[in-house]
Amino acid sequence: ATLRDLAHAKGCTFSAESVAPTMVSDGLLHYQNVDVPMGEFWLRSPTHDKPSDMLDAISGAHIYGKNIVQAEAFTELKLAWDEHPAMLKALQDRNYALGVNRLVYHVFVHNPWLDRRPGMTLSGIGLFLQRDQTWWKPGRAWVDYARRCQALLQLGRPVVDVAVFTGEETPRRAILPNRLVNDLPGIVGPQAVAAEHQRLANVGLPMREQPEKVSASANIETADMLVDPLHGYKYDSFNKDALLRLAKVENGRIVLPGGASYGLLVVPGTQKMNPDSTAMSPEVARKLRELAQAGATIVLNRQPSRSPELRNFPNADKEVRQVVLDLHRASDVAAFASHVGAATAGKSNILLGSFTAESFHELGVERDVIATIPSGQRARGIAWTHRTAPEFDIYFISNQLDSARTIDLSLRVAGRPPELWDAVTGEIQSARTWQVTDGRTRLPLFLDRNASVFVVFRKTTMQTTVATGSNWVKLTPVQTLANSWQVGFDPKLGGPAQSVAFAQLTDWSQHPNAAIKHYSGTADYTQTFRWKPAKNAQRVYLELGQVANLAEVQLNGRPCGIAWTAPYRVDITEALKKGDNQLKIKVTNTWANR
Repeated sequence: ATLRDLAHAKGCTFSAESVAPTMVSDGLLHYQNVDVPMGEFWLRSPTHDKPSDMLDAISGAHIYGKNIVQAEAFTELKLAWDEHPAMLKALQDRNYALGVNRLVYHVFVHNPWLDRRPGMTLSGIGLFLQRDQTWWKPGRAWVDYARRCQALLQLGRPVVDVAVFTGEETPRRAILPNRLVNDLPGIVGPQAVAAEHQRLANVGLPMREQPEKVSASANIETADMLVDPLHGYKYDSFNKDALLRLAKVENGRIVLPGGASYGLLVVPGTQKMNPDSTAMSPEVARKLRELAQAGATIVLNRQPSRSPELRNFPNADKEVRQVVLDLHRASDVAAFASHVGAATAGKSNILLGSFTAESFHELGVERDVIATIPSGQRARGIAWTHRTAPEFDIYFISNQLDSARTIDLSLRVAGRPPELWDAVTGEIQSARTWQVTDGRTRLPLFLDRNASVFVVFRKTTMQTTVATGSNWVKLTPVQTLANSWQVGFDPKLGGPAQSVAFAQLTDWSQHPNAAIKHYSGTADYTQTFRWKPAKNAQRVYLELGQVANLAEVQLNGRPCGIAWTAPYRVDITEALKKGDNQLKIKVTNTWANR
């Protein structure tokens, strides 16, 4: 019996991580027998991070029709005690954009002692996520963010336009994007092509130390290359099993029983794990011809001339050459028809060699997401994913940069008005400025540093242009809280026994009082201020500025929210009253200050 059968016999759900590189195998194949495919990603640990594992799990889930893709999240080689939700958010969002929709946090270590803090660790490995973490309680706001994101990202099915064949060599794994620079140079762009050539040259053998005392080549493959590598197109890796057993063509797209649908199939040329591009089995060659004749679009960047095995030699080699010749003839017909503006004979659409165009527009596949900055240039560092169902389209957009910016977003959806869902606050608003052009919805967005937003299309409309206001809140300062603060620390955590007056906000680590200078935990800031409401009622926000690291706000005894990420702002409208107001801000830092 398999593990799956044993698990199901006991009424259990079966999850498994990647088998490679531990086992020599097809890195996607075992996910057909797994209920919940799983990968893993690491924090500040490039020597141990697993971008291939992530792509194995995500692509394996997509091709075998598994809706939930989970990941061991935030594993860290050397715990530094300075970790907090805001510093984790961009990494979390990048993996949501890859296709993950459930996190398995690493690590919760049992602490048997009630009088020792922070307590036991997993030998310093992993994110410290247990009851003695300083921000364990206010961190619930971060968990709420994950809960909202994952609820939306588990709806519908992923929209992925490109399938990339992983080949027939063993071992074989999902194809990392940097390994497509020779196959899709126009799509990845000249900068990516040059960067990959420079990385492989490894001139001077540059080294990098991260974390402390862990050195490795500065040119190893890292997960930051996974942010929108095909510039508005998503791709899955596509193994031999899916190609031969599951793939068929409907309406010009390659579809699989689990719901995956691809506008084109890329068969890469020479790869690190497959340095010989002349080999192709007869069954794979026949399947490519079958798909092409049924109307699939295939980019074939190799020249197969033989079978990779001796079975049925030499007839197998002859068959491969004949099928490849048929594909070449189909490619010649398609190219001629495209040149003269005529329809091709049959439905074949075969492109031979590397694809040098900047988009797949000529193949009938438009970019799903186009993000530009005000100058019109492509906005870098925008991670995204798209999920769809007959009733809706959901886009998740993440700013991976630690700086705020405005972008113009163009999405491959029309006929539905966009809504902006903020998973940090739970707020939903209709976009106030947007337009539909050439079957695409365009709207401007402001993204704070490491911010994210869901753009949701779930209603129908005949409108093509809306301009009723801004798509983001524009604030005007109305009052500065200039009074002094009373700050109460927890003496059980080494803080002063009595509250301390702060004439102005200051960095604890610079305070002359050692009990404050080295304090880790939560401190209560309290102040009384007077408020005179404006005649025209508007929403009022408390702007906290720079926070280290989380701030829970209460006004007149009423909870107003927890600020844990930029812009560190909470809505206090409902709690604010005319006259005197009692403000309490519970600020929590990390154990690193101890």
